[in-house]
Amino acid sequence: YRYTKERDTDTAGKYLQKFSSLLRLVLENSRVEKITLARDLEALQLYVDIESLRFKDKLQFSLYLDPEIDPGFVQIPGMLIQPHVENAIWHGLLHRPEGGRLAVRITQPTETLLRVEVEDDGIGRRAAGELASRSALNKKSLGQKITTERLLALGKLAHSETIDLSDAQGNPAGTMVILDIPL
Repeated sequence: YRYTKERDTDTAGKYLQKFSSLLRLVLENSRVEKITLARDLEALQLYVDIESLRFKDKLQFSLYLDPEIDPGFVQIPGMLIQPHVENAIWHGLLHRPEGGRLAVRITQPTETLLRVEVEDDGIGRRAAGELASRSALNKKSLGQKITTERLLALGKLAHSETIDLSDAQGNPAGTMVILDIPL
């Protein structure tokens, strides 16, 4: 809406194109129990691109995929990483005027285990919780909880952990979520 109001039709067109591509991928991926990691990462990149457009490029995103992992071969439940990335953006980075960094790292510590780490340098869970409690909407993010519950029910989650990060002085410096998924 903002880009059409500002008469920035080029950016509005990019936004709509990315959004429609993401919607199509989500619908296609929802029809199967598992998708390739490559497909999940494609949807994740589209989502991050959309959010980056919305926040006027204040989002610095990096993705590290261990070179030993073949993303076209590894199969995982769909929409596995995106809810955690969304949570980091909306609750951690959105409240920083200068934006921030978001990193997703995917490694394979053992042959039968995939590890996904989502790390942000946002305001931290405590500050985000305080802002949410003062919000008139008081909307709770359910994506992370739903994803974890779905993976536990499918027996596809070995471990899930959320870590509050701090700087050398003990001040909040973001959040890291670690997911261990059996392959």
